[in-house]
Amino acid sequence: MKKFSAAPTIFVLTMLQAVLIPLAWPAAPVRIVPAGASSAGVPVMPPASAYPFSGASFLTPLAAGLRSAAALPVDGAPTPLPAASAAPTPAEALKQAVAELGPAAVTAPDYKPGQIRHIVLFRYKDSVTDEQKAEVKRRFLALHQLCARQACPYITAIETGAQSSGEGVDQKYEQGFLVTFRSEGDRNYYVGQPIIADPAFYDPAHQAFKEFVGPLLREPVNPAGVLVFDYAVEAAATDAARAASARAEGDAR
Repeated sequence: MKKFSAAPTIFVLTMLQAVLIPLAWPAAPVRIVPAGASSAGVPVMPPASAYPFSGASFLTPLAAGLRSAAALPVDGAPTPLPAASAAPTPAEALKQAVAELGPAAVTAPDYKPGQIRHIVLFRYKDSVTDEQKAEVKRRFLALHQLCARQACPYITAIETGAQSSGEGVDQKYEQGFLVTFRSEGDRNYYVGQPIIADPAFYDPAHQAFKEFVGPLLREPVNPAGVLVFDYAVEAAATDAARAASARAEGDAR
């Protein structure tokens, strides 16, 4: 590994001695008396050791620091900063919220309001028939009415359709469902297990559907028989928004 040459360090020390040592001497003129000569009445320069801020005693700490710096590799990697703690995953954050706030708060209809999309993809076992797949679709869509809180349905909409992409990246998932909620609280109440363990705080109709469809899906290998992806709607580009923008531009004219 390459290191700094000692020559620059010696040069720096020499220059510092030349500059700093005279600054520590008295302002009065002095004369150096040759050996054997009389020093009566002649100011004689004291030895360097007599000055508290002169000579090696002043420069020793600085020299030690420079020697340490000279030993650092020229092209060495910088000292890494301490690693920041990783942000919790959504599942971890939700579990923490349940532990801190309780299941009642986390499944309340007004918990984190805003439109939530719940995407579910199914991949069936090879033994599942077309009739069974049709029954899965029928029961899933029926949750729009069956899932209720105090006799009031809370799911905004459920859509479904078979895989039709020709891009070749479908990972053999066959059927997709899109469920829309008004809040994360409604979504949490709908999903239930494994996040919400208390049956008093999750939907029994959806739990019954999961128990029905589970045996029909492929085992949890790569890829698993089910894939779930949730997101809170942050922005949208829609025909309605485009029409409203066009009307606003027309009114401005």
